[in-house]
Amino acid sequence: MVELTDFLLRAAFLFVCYARKIEFDFQRVEQVGGHDFIDCQIRIRKYNRTAPVITGPTEFFEDLDNSYTIEMLTAYSPLGNNQFNEYPMNLKRQNMCDFLKTTYREYQHNFKEPGSNWTQVGPEGLCPWPKGIYSFNDLLPSDASAVPPVIPTGLWRATILYQGPNDRKAEIRFFVKIWYS
Repeated sequence: MVELTDFLLRAAFLFVCYARKIEFDFQRVEQVGGHDFIDCQIRIRKYNRTAPVITGPTEFFEDLDNSYTIEMLTAYSPLGNNQFNEYPMNLKRQNMCDFLKTTYREYQHNFKEPGSNWTQVGPEGLCPWPKGIYSFNDLLPSDASAVPPVIPTGLWRATILYQGPNDRKAEIRFFVKIWYS
């Protein structure tokens, strides 16, 4: 009897987790500091008054080599009122070249859209990240498979933190509302 109850509880949990469809809506993007080596002008706008799309350029004023590090920190606001709780789902701090060879390569397919000129990194890697202007042109993120099915609903903040030599820092914050339908 205990085994049957355990099986039914596990089956119900899996049904609840995977039967729900994750939906998300990008809210805004902001940059804090670091304007001397990165200028992020990415904006969120409505496409056809319905779908939020990412558009705009990001300019890197210098090559980002291994003297720079990158990490992503996440936080969420359960009520959507910008009172954020830090969340342990983060990307650890990595040197830029190591990040480009591993983590960036895993997720770069999300940036390959018509009108986007973000660099695609091959198996041989890329170091340093070349300076220049990289743009999104109405990028419509529609793949929610990267979002684990058990994360809480609410307003999320993903902070990409760049740190360079001489204690130079830049934060680029993406705000996303997540809910289940």
